[in-house]
Amino acid sequence: MNNPLTKYANLNAPKDLVFFNYHEYLVADYEPFQSALDDSQGGQNNASRQDRPALVVNHFPNPYTAHESAVFWRTRIVRVPRIFDLCQELYMVPQFSTYVPGREPAALTSDLREFQPAGIHENYVFGTTSLTPLVPQWVSEEEYVKIVTDINTLLSEAMSPENKMGWLDNALDFLSGTLYTTLFTRYLRPSFLKRGLHKVDEYVVELNAKLREKHQDLKLIPLLKSAMLSLDFQIPMAPVTPVVTRHKLEHIQRESQSTDSAAGEHDKEAETV
Repeated sequence: MNNPLTKYANLNAPKDLVFFNYHEYLVADYEPFQSALDDSQGGQNNASRQDRPALVVNHFPNPYTAHESAVFWRTRIVRVPRIFDLCQELYMVPQFSTYVPGREPAALTSDLREFQPAGIHENYVFGTTSLTPLVPQWVSEEEYVKIVTDINTLLSEAMSPENKMGWLDNALDFLSGTLYTTLFTRYLRPSFLKRGLHKVDEYVVELNAKLREKHQDLKLIPLLKSAMLSLDFQIPMAPVTPVVTRHKLEHIQRESQSTDSAAGEHDKEAETV
């Protein structure tokens, strides 16, 4: 238990840091996935609400598509977190967790080997463990580890401050009074960093072509779109219940208001006649 009376008692004692996916969070208020209960069972369900485990929210709305689009509602985003113990320059070189989502040392686990829906929260299904619908439903564990490892390697090659080509670019830029980056790398040849990031983009394009063979909505979001804060996989997942978007609701309301105003004007004209 997290006891505030003893929480800071032994600050000098070394503590082992345990990694987990810091994007996920828990919710206790949800509808059970198997909710086809009759009235006689309803009381039992409410009575056991306090004893049931919380849902682990580990897939999220898709911010990379329009909120009113069909893709927004039929896809979700699984976020792979940054990890900060792979090299010394991680504040400069983004690296992502090669732990399979739900297999991190501090993940919420059980005997389950894959994602299993347990409840509905905001029209989408979630489980009670840290396992996500990404692995192994859409990508195998081996595929996942290879994808993240390849991207980490490409990012390290492109952005490591110890790279000789990066040092050369910086030296030429300094000696030329920034003319190297403002003119040469812009119009003649991209810098080593830009060439390295272009390799990352090419890798993502090739990967997505393979992922589309599994499903048209399955893909890895380009890293520049996520600002490299996380490695975002777009997965197919439709809502459990029908959803009316805010855009559609406002459109319906506007149509209703215009119809009412038109009807009112028609009534006034009829009265004057």
